[in-house]
Amino acid sequence: MAIPKTGSDLLQLLKQSQILNVELLDKVLPQLARHGEGDPRRLAKTLVKNALISEYQAKQLLAGRYKGFYIGKYKIVAAIGQGGMGKVFLAEQITMERLVALKVVGRIKKKSREKEILARFKREAKAVAALHHENIVHAYDFDEENGVPYIVMEFVEGIDTAAMVGKFGPIHWKQACEYIRQAAQGLQHAHDAGLVHRDIKPGNLLVDRKGTIKILDLGLCSAFGDQQNDSLTVDQDQLGTVDYIAPEQAVDSHSADHRADIYSLGATFYSLLCGKIMYPDKSTAQKLMLHQKTDPRPLQDMVKDLPQTVVDVVAKMLKKNPVDRYQSGKEIAKALETLCEAKVPAYDESVIKFKRSDFEPLVGRAPEFNEITIQTLKDSSSTLVESDSGNTNSQSQVSQITTSNAFAEVDPLTMLGDFTELGVSLPPRRTRKKGKKKKDMLSGSLIALLAGGATLAVLIVLGTVLFARTGLSREDAPKPVIASAGRAVPPVTFSEWNSQRHNLLNDPSLLCYYSFQATDLNNGILQNAVPNGTFGALDVAKAEWSKGRWDTKGAVRLHGHRSGEYVAFNDEDSHKLDFLTSTSAMMWFKVETFEVVWQALMGKGDYTWRLQRLNSSDKLAFCMNKPSLAGSANSSNPGHIENLMRLEGRTSVTDGKWHQAVIVFDAERAVPEMRLYLDGKLENRMNAAFPFVDDKQVWIGANSDTGFRAGEANAVEGKGIRTFNGTIDEVAFWSKAMSNQDVALLYQMGKPAQ
Repeated sequence: MAIPKTGSDLLQLLKQSQILNVELLDKVLPQLARHGEGDPRRLAKTLVKNALISEYQAKQLLAGRYKGFYIGKYKIVAAIGQGGMGKVFLAEQITMERLVALKVVGRIKKKSREKEILARFKREAKAVAALHHENIVHAYDFDEENGVPYIVMEFVEGIDTAAMVGKFGPIHWKQACEYIRQAAQGLQHAHDAGLVHRDIKPGNLLVDRKGTIKILDLGLCSAFGDQQNDSLTVDQDQLGTVDYIAPEQAVDSHSADHRADIYSLGATFYSLLCGKIMYPDKSTAQKLMLHQKTDPRPLQDMVKDLPQTVVDVVAKMLKKNPVDRYQSGKEIAKALETLCEAKVPAYDESVIKFKRSDFEPLVGRAPEFNEITIQTLKDSSSTLVESDSGNTNSQSQVSQITTSNAFAEVDPLTMLGDFTELGVSLPPRRTRKKGKKKKDMLSGSLIALLAGGATLAVLIVLGTVLFARTGLSREDAPKPVIASAGRAVPPVTFSEWNSQRHNLLNDPSLLCYYSFQATDLNNGILQNAVPNGTFGALDVAKAEWSKGRWDTKGAVRLHGHRSGEYVAFNDEDSHKLDFLTSTSAMMWFKVETFEVVWQALMGKGDYTWRLQRLNSSDKLAFCMNKPSLAGSANSSNPGHIENLMRLEGRTSVTDGKWHQAVIVFDAERAVPEMRLYLDGKLENRMNAAFPFVDDKQVWIGANSDTGFRAGEANAVEGKGIRTFNGTIDEVAFWSKAMSNQDVALLYQMGKPAQ
C-alpha cells in the first residue's frame, strides 16, 4: 500500500496489519475517527502515546508497510539491532504474553547446504536451550520459516561491554575482573555441556541493570561456522571476530576447543581494561598474523595502577599455545575471585535504550494466534528473505518489513508542533485461551522445558533505581542484596534491613510507614515512622503482638474470621488512601490459613478497594470498584459485582513463608493501570478506572466492608469481621506509581531467611 497521506489511510493500514485484536479495534476506531482527515503522524503519535502500538510499528505503518509484524507466534515491537548473523527484534510471545528477544538469522548463502546448516543450527539451539545459568542469555525456542532460522531468547535490559566502553571509556580493573569472572563461570557451564562459543567479544557480553553478565549468541557461531567459507568476518559464515580470535581458531575453526574461548575472553578482558583492541590500526591479514606470533602492547603501559596480578591473569589467558593458557573457566574465576569489586549501579542506566517498562503496556493486545491471517515470514514474498543475489523482492517492498539496512529514512514521528494526546478509553485486556494441543505450544522438543518459561522470564533484569527516585545520593543508598553472579544470594539480616529502612524514610513520596516493631507500639497505638509525616498512628484493635520476619522484629498476629481483630487508619488518613492519584502500597505478611472466601489482608470501606484472598484459592487478588455499581448494598455477590476491577494473582501464598505484596495504581497514564506484585515480581496488570470512593476507614488485616461485619447475606460463611488469619509485620504507602525495578529492589531489601 502507498504511504498514508491522511489519518484514515493510517487506520486502514492498522486494520490490515492485525497488530491489535478485533475487540480492541472496535473500541478505539470510533474514538480515532476524528483524526481521519488530519496528519497521519499526529494519529500515529496518539496511538503510541496510548500504548496501542510501538514507535517501531508506527514508523513501519507510516512508511506504508502493514505486513511482516508477525514471525510465527511472535509480534515484533522494536528492532533492537543488527549484526553479522542477522537482525535482533524485541517481540511479544503472544501465546504467553511476555517480551522476548527474537534473532532472525540472515539468509543462508549456500542453498545446496541449507538443509544441513538448518539441522545443525537446530541441534545447537536445543543444546543451548538446555543450559540454565545466570551468566548465559537463555534460549526459549527455535524455528525456521522459508529457510530463514530464528531463535527466541530472554529479553535482557542492559548494554553490552563494547557499548559500555564506548560510552564511558575503559572499565576500572576491579569491575572488569568481576565481569570476566562472571563470563568465565558462564563459559564453564557451556563447556561442561560440550558447547564452544567461538565468538567471545565485548559485544557478546551483556551487562544487565544490576551488573550481571549475560553471554550472547552461544551456539550460533558453532552452528554456522564452516571452514570451507572464505571469510572470517562476514555474516553468519564468520568463524570468529578477527580482533578476538584465538590463533588456533583462525587456522582451523572446527579443531579448536573450549580454550579458544578462553583466549577470546582474554582479548576481551584486555579491551575492557584499556579501551582498545589488541592490534589497532592493522589490516585483517596483519591482525591474524599478530595473533599467531606477537604479544600485544603491555597493559601496564596503558592502565594506571593496574596490579601485576591482573596483568598476569590476562597474559596467561592470551598465551599463543592453548596448553599454556588457563584450561577452564573455573580456573579463571578462581584467579580473579579476590580481585573483583562490583560497581553499583553498574553504569548510568539512562543509556539503556530498550526498557521493559516502555514496552510492557503493549503486551496482550494482539489477536489470538489462530486468528492471525496476515502474511508472515512463511510467505515467499517477504523481504525478510533475500535472493541469492542479495536483492529483495521488489513486488512486496512497500508493504513488507525488511531486515536490510535500506530503511534508514528520517524519523517520521519527529515533527515540530503540538501533539494532541487523545486519551483513548480501552477495554480490559483479553485473557488468552489456553491451548491444549501441541500445535498451540512452542515448537519441537522444547515444550517440556518451556513449561517453566514464565519463571525463567523473571531472570530478566530487575533494576536498582528506587534510591535514584527518592533523592538519596549513591553514597547514602544501601548496597543491594543481590550478590555477584555465581554466588548465593543471601537473605537480609535484621540489622541490614533496619539500616535500609531508615534510608527509605527519606523518600518524599512516602506517605506512611509502619514497621510493626515492639518499640513502635504504645498502648495499642502504632506510630507512623515517616519523619514529619502527615499521617497519624494506627489503632491496633485486640490483635496479639508476635515475632516478625526476624526473631528480633515484632509483628501483629491476627487470628482469623471470627476474632474481631484488625488494625485501622483514622478517618482523616483513610480519605487520603482513595487511589484517586498514583499510589503504591506494600505489605509483608505470612498466611497461617485461609478460612473463608475473600479473606482480607487490607481494604477500604464498602467495596472501594481491597487486597484479599482470591475467592477460595490460595492466591491473592486486588479489587477496585468503579463508581457506577460500587457499594451496592443489595448486591447478592459483592465479590463479583459488575464493573468490578479485579486483578488476580498467580502464585500460592499458603506455603507458611513470608511474602511481600505490592499494589500499584498508576494514574499518570492516558488510561490508569493497576499492577499487583508478589515477592518483587509482577503478578498481573490491567487497565483501570478511578475507583468508587466512600468515607469508610482503611483497615489492615481485615475487610472493613459493613456487609461482612454485619453478617448480612452477602457475607459468605457467616458473621464476624473477615479478619486475616496470619501475621503482618510491615506496611507502607507511597504517593507515586512504583516501577517494576522499584518493587524488585524493595523486595530484595527486605527478603528474610525462611
